[in-house]
Amino acid sequence: MTRLSRIHPYPGMIADDLAVELAEAHVRRGDRVLDPFCGTGRTLLAAAQLGATAVGVDTNPLAGLLVKAKAGRCSAKALERFATELGRRVLPGWRGIECDLEEGRKVSWFSAKARRELSGLICFINRRNLRPQELCLVAGILSATAREVSYCRNDQWKIHRLAPAKRSAFKKSAYLVFLNRLNHVVAELRSSGAVPGSCKAILGDSRRLREVLNANSEGRRFDLVLSSPPYGDSRTTVQYGGVSTLCLGVLKHLKGLKVRYDQAGSIDRCCLGGSLQSVGRPSRHLEQMAGRFWSGRDTRGSKRRVIVFLNDLEQCCREIVSVMKVDGTAIFVVARRTVGGSRVKLDRYLVDVMGRLGCTCERVTKRRISGKLTPYVIHSRGNSSRRSQGRRWRVATMREEYVLFFKKGPPNGPAGLRN
Repeated sequence: MTRLSRIHPYPGMIADDLAVELAEAHVRRGDRVLDPFCGTGRTLLAAAQLGATAVGVDTNPLAGLLVKAKAGRCSAKALERFATELGRRVLPGWRGIECDLEEGRKVSWFSAKARRELSGLICFINRRNLRPQELCLVAGILSATAREVSYCRNDQWKIHRLAPAKRSAFKKSAYLVFLNRLNHVVAELRSSGAVPGSCKAILGDSRRLREVLNANSEGRRFDLVLSSPPYGDSRTTVQYGGVSTLCLGVLKHLKGLKVRYDQAGSIDRCCLGGSLQSVGRPSRHLEQMAGRFWSGRDTRGSKRRVIVFLNDLEQCCREIVSVMKVDGTAIFVVARRTVGGSRVKLDRYLVDVMGRLGCTCERVTKRRISGKLTPYVIHSRGNSSRRSQGRRWRVATMREEYVLFFKKGPPNGPAGLRN
């Protein structure tokens, strides 16, 4: 298991056991390892635990914060003292200034009790002289607490609220959730040592990967790229922006925490396929490319969304290959999501793109997705007031994922799929 793996229920994370398995098979001490879509950094921590220098890039400020929280050299004793002091206080009786946790939102995502208790936790944290490492970790725990005590449905990450009757009966205590999560973190820190390698997360866009890395003094080439790229545009898959912004709206009140607060739409537009204007009128080549790897119906702009996403992903691949060493390895974990009634064959698309960029696909393995945070079947109108119970609205989600292994060849060397 990677360090503090379960600190936060962030969406779309690579399976912890798979991250460890791939790292143990392909990472050597001293390697430079890159994850251009790092999320909460499971691949980074798996590599750093083996003595590698791991660098991650992500567009979501919450993801970067969680990587720092997990990778930081935090004192278990300091956090234990913090937890003990928190546990002794009669926090449910706290009265004071209530923070504006939902600035600009049209509907409420927190009960009055949750707002009061989250504000109390913010006040308590702000009065403590925590070191930056401990503050970052406490912020990660507070973020997970905000997610758990919000009205967001737990069966998916998309920002869908509980039904009115369930909201009325929702009684979770932010104090108890926070303290329980904090005690679990303290227990894990007591039993684990420092990470032998290094782990760094950079806030940036992998479509401009070289520029982002150079601006952060990470211009040296990488031995290994280990990543699970997004399976589709953020607006129509897990919607990273919605709940991320809900969490960031709580964290922005913590003094001394350097985390950027973005609106939900801003985060989603920065993700691959997030801006439909990033590609003008699709060229015949782009339309043909989309047709080779997706045969769905063009309903509600499905075709354009697929084209823009695949175009953005190809741009990322060009950047990724350019920062790899010759004979370097790239390992991608992907799945086939359904758009317009048909699967996007992302695995085959990556084999094609990476082959054109001079990388040989050495093998592809398939595995069943385990530990999903979303169900295998969802209701496509989960946020609609006209929700129907009929089978026609049920959509199968991804059940299998593909692990693709690429080797970068010399300039103008052979490329393509190796049998």
